[in-house]
Amino acid sequence: MTPRLTTILLALAMAGPAWAETVNGSDFYVIDGDTVEFHGERIRISNIDAPEIGKFDCEFERQLGLAARDVMTEALAGQQVTITRETKTNGDIKLDRYRRTLATLANREGDIGRQMISAHVALPWAYGAKAKAWRKAQWCGEEG
Repeated sequence: MTPRLTTILLALAMAGPAWAETVNGSDFYVIDGDTVEFHGERIRISNIDAPEIGKFDCEFERQLGLAARDVMTEALAGQQVTITRETKTNGDIKLDRYRRTLATLANREGDIGRQMISAHVALPWAYGAKAKAWRKAQWCGEEG
C-alpha cells in the first residue's frame, strides 16, 4: 500500500461517525422537531430543519412546530434508537453554533429525519441564507 493510499484510508476512517450507539427512545427529552436531549447532551438532528416553536415567524410555523415535536416524540417512544454522531476529520464530535451535537437518529423504520420529512413536519437541511429563506417561505410564505 502506498503512503498516499494509507493517508487517504486513514482520513476516511477518521471522518466517519465517532461512534454510534443504540439506546432506549424513552431516555430522550424532545425539545422540538429537530432537537432532543439525551442524558444532558443536546442533539440537533443534522439532516432536517423543523419549524420553530419558541421563536416562530408566523402562527402556522408554531403550529407545525408543535406537530413536528409530536411526530418526533412518537418516533422515539418505546423504540430502540441509534444515535450516529457526526465527527470532524480529527475525530472530535461536530457541534452547531449553539453547541448541540450534530447527529442522525434511527429507529426500526430507519432514519427519523427522513420520517419527519415524509410526515411533512420538517424539510431537508441545507446550509446558507437562501436555503433558510426557502424553508421559512414554505412555512410562512414569502414575507416570513
